[in-house]
Amino acid sequence: MAISDEDGEWRYELPAGVYSVSAPAELNGYVIITELTVTVNLSPGAHVHLDFGYVAPTRMTVEAVRATRDTGGVRLQWTARTTLALVGFNVYRSTTAGEHGHKLNTAIIPPGGAPGEIHAYSYADALAPADNATYFYWLELIHESSSTWIGPLAPSRLVHTYLPAVFR
Repeated sequence: MAISDEDGEWRYELPAGVYSVSAPAELNGYVIITELTVTVNLSPGAHVHLDFGYVAPTRMTVEAVRATRDTGGVRLQWTARTTLALVGFNVYRSTTAGEHGHKLNTAIIPPGGAPGEIHAYSYADALAPADNATYFYWLELIHESSSTWIGPLAPSRLVHTYLPAVFR
């Protein structure tokens, strides 16, 4: 039997046992920020409170972005929280910090993971010029009705340091 109290909480009278309780990833436009499924071992007479947290989605949350140069070119890496409005990403390279330059990827980089999850992304620019000139990278976040730009990012060089072995 299910009963809703004045606070909007639902109460179920269930026999003892193991239950798997799931919540939808999206509910009325809100995105879940907790686990989608919870397993509960219900003992006789026990009361269990489950709270699935939802938030109103924002366009996108980028957690970290970096560009590094190595022998294979330049690698752009970023982590981002996926939202329902995110269509994907584009990567651009420019010779000046004030311009987006040229788009590098041939197809939009699709969002990964379910809404609300943090996902890691990587784009390798194997055609990055090997000269000592400074190039700038831009990340375009494409939403259903607009775009957001992150940049300019100048790639840092990975430095390999070799220390001599010292024996005593």
